[in-house]
Amino acid sequence: MLLGDEHWRKTFREILSEIERERPTSTVSVYIYNPARIVYGLGKLFAFGDPSYLPALQIVVADGDETVIYWGALAWNGRAVGITVEEWLVLAYGSVTDFIVKNQYGLLHEQEEVARQMVELGSFVLEVRHAGQENERASLLTVEGGRLSRGSPDSVSGASIAAYVSKNIVFGQSLVTKLASLSIGVVN
Repeated sequence: MLLGDEHWRKTFREILSEIERERPTSTVSVYIYNPARIVYGLGKLFAFGDPSYLPALQIVVADGDETVIYWGALAWNGRAVGITVEEWLVLAYGSVTDFIVKNQYGLLHEQEEVARQMVELGSFVLEVRHAGQENERASLLTVEGGRLSRGSPDSVSGASIAAYVSKNIVFGQSLVTKLASLSIGVVN
């Protein structure tokens, strides 16, 4: 379900444990989109400006007292991608051929986290309490010692995915070109 993102796996598990302990009668809605195919997700992003192929996580917890929203997404660390697409595929997957084979057999998730890090992307989870109310407050969630830790949302490193695209245009164009040469219909 959350293959390829250990941070999300740990955080998701701890969020659900905390809900079960502290709000056992609440209504919980979970949305997870995690194709664990960052190469294709970024291809769609650079080709069409469409971030909907990137991983997303949302948990909404509601009871009589409060609504809490947990939101997970990718974040850019602010550094430009310093490798070529060819180097990326070789370093992350072994070779372009290995990438194709691993995709065919559904094994890309095994290198997902490393592949994201190589292109300066990480993931985060925010908790928003009293969502939509005057006393709304957000926290950045991490897991420390097997428990949720809440920090300032200002500590989310980096910038938006839109800024990532605008600052990594050459890498993005090269990625789109490479994907178009590997498979018809992925980015064209």
